[in-house]
Amino acid sequence: MDHRKIGVLIIVLVVVATVSFFKLRTEEEKILVVEYNGNEKSFTLEELMNMEKTSIKTQDPHLGKEILYEGVSLSTIKSNLNINCKNVKVIAEDGYNKTIDSKDFDLGIIIAYRANGDLILKGDGGPIKLSFSEEAKKIYDEKNWVWWITRLDFE
Repeated sequence: MDHRKIGVLIIVLVVVATVSFFKLRTEEEKILVVEYNGNEKSFTLEELMNMEKTSIKTQDPHLGKEILYEGVSLSTIKSNLNINCKNVKVIAEDGYNKTIDSKDFDLGIIIAYRANGDLILKGDGGPIKLSFSEEAKKIYDEKNWVWWITRLDFE
């Protein structure tokens, strides 16, 4: 093979690798799909972090310790997207899901992305998980904590 053919081959491989990298990166960045009012919107972690932040300090029933969670409240998501709903179904990547009544959104129920200041790791239910304040836990028991959230369906 002459040098020109090798050069062209290298350029083609670099272009293909670059396009593949950016396509994969874009797909990976979208971590949450929100369905509402007949619409669907996807969010990256960065987009969620740019929304109004809510913090709750609560005893995590699955990790057995008190944690300061930071994230976006369900009421903030509802308000930002101008959603009219009775409830939301919170769905995990494995299909596990729970439904939260919209009248309870302001009780301190958040889509958490940080725990004690650090991003939530996969092993602890991340990158995003449903977390409840002490007040909200009076209504929603530990079975309602949804880990590995990928979707919110507002109904």
